[in-house]
Amino acid sequence: MHPSPDCAIVTQSLRDQDWYRALIEDCDAVIVEGIHTSRWVLIETYHLLGTRLLEEWDSFERSKIYGQGITEMVAQDLGKSKRTIERAVQFARAFPDLSLLPWGKNASWGKVVKLLSGGEDKDKAITYYNGMATLSRQRQGGWALLLPQDTEIQAPAGTHLHVIIREGP
Repeated sequence: MHPSPDCAIVTQSLRDQDWYRALIEDCDAVIVEGIHTSRWVLIETYHLLGTRLLEEWDSFERSKIYGQGITEMVAQDLGKSKRTIERAVQFARAFPDLSLLPWGKNASWGKVVKLLSGGEDKDKAITYYNGMATLSRQRQGGWALLLPQDTEIQAPAGTHLHVIIREGP
């Protein structure tokens, strides 16, 4: 059954009204914000998971005692893959401060995983949201944080920070 021509006119007339366009705009914003919020919550969740595991393993050196078996056991008991647990730990180590993530509201766990595994960003510098620092994955492994001269650096307790100061731009 096809809609009548009168129905099509009413539908178009409705779409032309300011209140209806405002309604659609508001609803679209709610959906977009919800998607961004859910992605961010997932990132925070895996960061907290990795941080918690690092606290336990670093403080009591259990990973040295039990080896990789503890990762497999934690993964199994949480119903997650071993890879997910390892990535959560790697993520917490690489980004002790979530404000250092370069994507802002466009962040997703998939982007984090791609970055950690050396995906398309492997040899590219990533410009941070504040436009002041870049994080560069080094060819020999690891990361370099490049900051303007006279920038104060604060690292959370227990974080290992290696600083190289170079003259010039």
